[in-house]
Formats: sequence, C-alpha cells, structure tokens
Amino acid sequence: MSRPLDTALKTTTLKTASLKTTVRKTRYDLAWSVQIGAFNQVSSARHHLDKLTGALPGLLKRAKISIDTVSGNDSITYRARLHGMNERQAHDLCRRIKNAKFDCLTIAPAEAALAAAKLHG
Repeated sequence: MSRPLDTALKTTTLKTASLKTTVRKTRYDLAWSVQIGAFNQVSSARHHLDKLTGALPGLLKRAKISIDTVSGNDSITYRARLHGMNERQAHDLCRRIKNAKFDCLTIAPAEAALAAAKLHG
C-alpha cells in the first residue's frame, strides 16, 4: 500500500570509507513533530517558543518552528510545534527539551495527518 507522502522523494548520498550508500527519504520520514505546548493566546505560544529557543539556541537549525491554530467548541488553541524530523530526531529533541525543563510531546506522522483531516473534513 502506498502512502500519499511517499510521492515526493529526496535522495541523499552518504560516503562511508570507500563505500557509497544511497538513502531515499520520503516526506513521510521527515514528518515527525514535537509539540511544546498548547495555549489559549498566540502571544503565549510565541513567548514559550522564545523561551525555548533561548534555552536551546541550536534549535532553529534543526527544526521548522510553527504555531498551529486549532478551532473548536467556540475556542481557538495555538499549538507551538517543531516540524521536519524523523522519529529518532523527534525523540532526541524531546529529550533535550525535557532536560531544559520544558514539556514536550512527540507527534507521529499518522497522528498529524489524522488531526489535519479532522480539521479540514
């Protein structure tokens, strides 16, 4: 069974000693996210992201940072998230975030797709 995200392929070539290995990565492989909070105000989400990036300055180099808006039950929730990682990177990043005394939650690609489908469907 083919997943829709598998259509866009990115090929990376790695050199190991004299061997050359080609690794094919799909968008699905890099679709893991880390959520660092859900807030009632966008300013609170921004403030939390600012505090986190201040505590972990290399964070901007490793992930795309976003604030996702979720509407429901006459309210809006702003989710501060870091995107564009594989599973291992997401878990490693969440561990670093927890070590810096922040909360986080890893979000698998299927969970993110399901949440998006519920929003738009």
